[in-house]
Parts: sequence; C-alpha cells; structure tokens
Amino acid sequence: MGEADLARQLELYASLLRQAPYSPHVWVTGADGAAMIRYAESLGILRRQPHELGDVLSMSSEQHSVLASYFRNNALHLLLMPSLLACAFLSNATVPRADLHRLARRVYPYVADEYFLRWSEEELPAVVDELLEDLLNHGLLTANEDRTLWHRPDAESPEAVQISVLAQATVPILERYLPGARPAAQGRQRPAEPGSARAPVPADGAAYGAALRDQLPGVLPTARCSATSSPCCVSARCSWSTGTTGSSSSPPCSRRSSPTRRWC
Repeated sequence: MGEADLARQLELYASLLRQAPYSPHVWVTGADGAAMIRYAESLGILRRQPHELGDVLSMSSEQHSVLASYFRNNALHLLLMPSLLACAFLSNATVPRADLHRLARRVYPYVADEYFLRWSEEELPAVVDELLEDLLNHGLLTANEDRTLWHRPDAESPEAVQISVLAQATVPILERYLPGARPAAQGRQRPAEPGSARAPVPADGAAYGAALRDQLPGVLPTARCSATSSPCCVSARCSWSTGTTGSSSSPPCSRRSSPTRRWC
C-alpha cells in the first residue's frame, strides 16, 4: 500500500477504536499514521519500496513472521466487528439496519469463539448500533434520519476505499462459513463469561453457511469475479452490486479511485 494511504488507514483505525472502544482496558496510541509507520519500520515489520509517485510499504513477514502474526491477530481481534459491518457494503450500496443486525447475529457465534470476543449475544444489538454510529462519524457510512437504512460512500471517494480496506479483514472469515466450508472454531467452545449467554456454534458449518446465504440475500459479499478466485484487477470495470465484470453502469476500479485491490 502507498505510504500516504497506509498512514490514513492507520489513523482511521486508531480513531475508530478511540470513539467506540473495544474495551476500557484497551489502550490506543496517540501517534499519527506517519509515526506508526516509522515505529513498524524500526521493528522490521514493514518493508519500503521507493517509487517516484510515493513509497510503497508491505509487511516483511518472511523475516518476522511471528511478530507480524501477533500484530495482525491483535488488530483483527479489535476491529473484527466494524470490519464485519463494512463487509456488507462491498456488494450493496444500501443495507437496512435490520439486515446488518441479522448478519451480526448469525455470524457472531463463530467469530466470538474463534477470536474470543467479549460481548454476549444480548449485548450485540447495542454494539452493532454503536459501531454503525462510529462508522457514520468517520464518513464511512451515511444513514437516513431514523437510521433504518445505511449507505456506503460514493464509489470514487477516499472514504469508499477506506471502508473497502476495512472490510477485507473479514472476507476470508466469512468465506469459511459459506457452503463448502467448515468453521475453524468447531468443537472448540470457549467457556462463557459469568452472566453472559452464547448460543452454541452450529455443528454443520456447510449447512449453516447455506442457511445464512438464504436468510441474508444480497448482504454477504459476492464471490470474486474471476474463475480462479483471485482479486479483481484494478483496471477491470466491476459491478458493486452483482460481482460481475463488464457492466457499463459500474464504476471503474481504477488506480485513482482504488489504490488497493477491491472485491467486486
């Protein structure tokens, strides 16, 4: 990712966690994005590739794979729920609040067990509403007055790129729970915290994934638009709503509007 884009994305994540903290015990750095990048470079986590249009940064996981995995898992633990909500807008310009709550409710038993999330299922509706407001306050979503309909930003805006990058974290997770995949957390139930209630993770991951698709038509992200299941090329014209290429009404996935590869 380009250095300027990465700095903005890091600042976004830090701001999201400050305004809607995962837990009162989580500390969020006050450093800006550039300082975070310098710190990561000092640890050897980031590799810099000079470029005349701006340096490109990537994770140097080959030499520091354990440390890179530690940072990745910690970030995912804190940002998984906002990423899950953002994921619903990869294939939809508008999503009803009821569908966002249903998506969270259906997927949460899996991710809560796998990533040791702290909320009970009774707390989940309030958590979803708080996170939606947090995304709205950062310009990543908009909503009607009574908050029953939520909308993603204009496809050409920087905010559209930011919410797309945020959503990428949960796309592989959701793919594991769709037909043909079995949940990684199966058979590994975490004891519930005192006073909390959590529904058991369904035993048949494939059947549960199929039911999830039926109950949430159009909410889950569509499949990748190539036969080889690779991300769409940034030069392709991709449909935000159908997952197909070549639509004359779809916005171009150009390097200007989407500096990172985007799900289509």
